[in-house]
Amino acid sequence: MNGFDIIKDLKEINYPVLVIGAKDDKIFGETEAAEIAEHLKSKELFMYDGYGHAVYDFAPDYKERILNFFSLK
Repeated sequence: MNGFDIIKDLKEINYPVLVIGAKDDKIFGETEAAEIAEHLKSKELFMYDGYGHAVYDFAPDYKERILNFFSLK
């Protein structure tokens, strides 16, 4: 997104964060998800392979992955 940069504010997040991305996402892809995860203090990064921007609609384990993240914290 042109002109939108949240990176400098990520250091203010002090709780666990699950960053989920998709390698074939043409809008917000692998590089952007990894960059966000890199700037977070406590994070878990998972990248789906073979999915695009709507990974949440198609990956069969998406909801389970989120539930597991919150169940373990």
